[in-house]
Amino acid sequence: MRDRLPFGRRVFELALRTLPRRDRERYATEMLDVFDQEWAETPGMRRPLLFLRSVLGLLASSVWFRFRSVPARARVLVSDLGVDLKLAVRGARRRPLSSAAIVLSLMIGIGLNTAVFSIVNGLLLRPRPYSEAENLFQLSQTASDMESMHVSLPDFHLWRSETTAFAGMFAFDDASFLMTTPDRPEVIEGAVVTPGFLQVLGLEPVLGRAFSAQEERPGGEAVAMISDALWERRFGRSPDVLGQTLELSGRTRRIVGVAPTGFRFPEVAHVWVPLAFDPLRADPEDYGFDVIARLVPGGSLGEARAEGQRIAALLSAASPDTKTGVGTLVYPLRTADVPLAIGAVAVMLLFAAFL
Repeated sequence: MRDRLPFGRRVFELALRTLPRRDRERYATEMLDVFDQEWAETPGMRRPLLFLRSVLGLLASSVWFRFRSVPARARVLVSDLGVDLKLAVRGARRRPLSSAAIVLSLMIGIGLNTAVFSIVNGLLLRPRPYSEAENLFQLSQTASDMESMHVSLPDFHLWRSETTAFAGMFAFDDASFLMTTPDRPEVIEGAVVTPGFLQVLGLEPVLGRAFSAQEERPGGEAVAMISDALWERRFGRSPDVLGQTLELSGRTRRIVGVAPTGFRFPEVAHVWVPLAFDPLRADPEDYGFDVIARLVPGGSLGEARAEGQRIAALLSAASPDTKTGVGTLVYPLRTADVPLAIGAVAVMLLFAAFL
């Protein structure tokens, strides 16, 4: 059963994201340590029950953490339901199996709703922490048989070198790193990004510097930027963190900066490393990267889309065998998150329909 621990811990970490950010940063490490300890002390045949109890309990705790901010008068009204709850418990004792199924369905439904609300709130309702976020756009490609797809690094290089409608752009991809620590290894979420990503988003590091253009080239120094949460948890917010190293997936990287407080891009990233590539040697068929761009001052979405089609024509002319029919999509960054939120809601509704 030990080989199931990474998957179980991964799901538990995902469930932790339903907690409010302040409580997640305060309690997440301790809750993960408790889960790991209980897993190690639990016999193999009982670990599935431990996993289910831990995840459902965490989802229920998430509901409580959000409920505690409700005004006192509302809490008093809810507490009056205690008498009804006692009666319900007495009735449940008479029919334990059916009652347990009902309670389990309610817990899963409440947890799913809480998780979906957290996603929608974080992606659609909460204001973006970027400077002039209305000028940020996501770029993707289309093909004759696909409505939307990611971008290859050679195509991104052409976009960046030919653009006049965008003041800057960067490419990125999600990544997970195995961070080796003195006590135990830890899987940490992050991203590989081309230099300039903070500048495009209109942000500056809270400490140190962002990546330089030289660090985009293959063979450059192995460096990293960390989140403020990782800075606090791992280094106690010491200013001496600059120059220290992290062991990420077997490679030693020197820390050159700390991201702005609360900054997450993508949503769960805690460490960023430079995306180093040679545009002449990168695989033109590896469509694995997202692109974010910022409009030039005074630019319009129509101008940006017209330029996207112009660059698509350049791609088709340069590689007629592989790029014929390729187009470009340009849409506001917030709109790019809508399919994810809709998908999360759809999954929740489908799951609830079968409970």
